[in-house]
Amino acid sequence: MSRFLLIRHATTTAMKDILYGRQPGFDLSEIGRAEAGALAKALSDIRLDALVTSPQTRAQQTAMAIGESKSIPVQTWEQFNEVDYGAWTGSRFSDLDRDPDWRTFNSLRSIKRAPGGESLRDVQYRAVTGIQELQAQLPFQTVAIVTHADVIRAILTYLLGIPLDLYLRIDIDPASISAFELGTGIPTVQAINARRIPV
Repeated sequence: MSRFLLIRHATTTAMKDILYGRQPGFDLSEIGRAEAGALAKALSDIRLDALVTSPQTRAQQTAMAIGESKSIPVQTWEQFNEVDYGAWTGSRFSDLDRDPDWRTFNSLRSIKRAPGGESLRDVQYRAVTGIQELQAQLPFQTVAIVTHADVIRAILTYLLGIPLDLYLRIDIDPASISAFELGTGIPTVQAINARRIPV
């Protein structure tokens, strides 16, 4: 069995106000840096064979805190990048809430895509494909993936057999860990949105 830890990046500035998407910048806040340090401590007893991250700055900074504490290199994988929100990237949530297309997008993620961007089905396909590639490259090993809330939800809905349109029923907080094992049989989800996981 291969073990995967899905880690959401730590807190950034204006996280609740702006849809960052793939807009560059947006470092971890002071709270986020403390969360990243706590993540590294929470993983201190967990053997990691590989550490993979989204290319976004907030994910890279979170991964570096873990990588430095574990003396393990950080690999950037595009498959675990943030959702491409297209024309909505950088918008304020207060403005998006008035957009009927945004409301439809959040209730029908399985078929609705962001204008000029991705649907959650697109995200699920690339992320699950990335998981399968990692499993093939690193069988029977433990891999941590630092990524984004919707990417983690897309992977978990796939593993749990949950319709994508119900993805918001899964909470994924900043600096949280979700864990699952994958072998030749049924995948087993061991933790969702946790601060610590079993060794």
